[in-house]
Amino acid sequence: MITATSFRLATLTLELIERRKLSLERAFIEAVRRVGRSEKGALRIARLALMKFAEADYLLELSGLSGTPLRRKCAFRVAYSLVAFGEASRDEIGIVKGGLLSNRLFSLLSAGNLRRVLEEERKL
Repeated sequence: MITATSFRLATLTLELIERRKLSLERAFIEAVRRVGRSEKGALRIARLALMKFAEADYLLELSGLSGTPLRRKCAFRVAYSLVAFGEASRDEIGIVKGGLLSNRLFSLLSAGNLRRVLEEERKL
């Protein structure tokens, strides 16, 4: 089960990797320091997001949202990976997203959009 803290930690970890070019482990340690506590499963969630970030970014591009601010983009990457891997439902993401994921980005997490990305991927 995903929690708001694990979602926030995974999002911040991805942001630190991209913004400061840190390794996954170092970024996670820094994220824990900033949030003030660790949460079981947060590092695994960040790893899952790293496996699916290209698909998430492609969906943002298809939707005309590639200019989304980095923190929101990272939150979307985390949410997308959790839904794509079946680790969390869209409803569960809605509960834990807090202010990290806008309603517009949240609306992209539909089953239709996930299929759309897979279909576009096959064309490549």
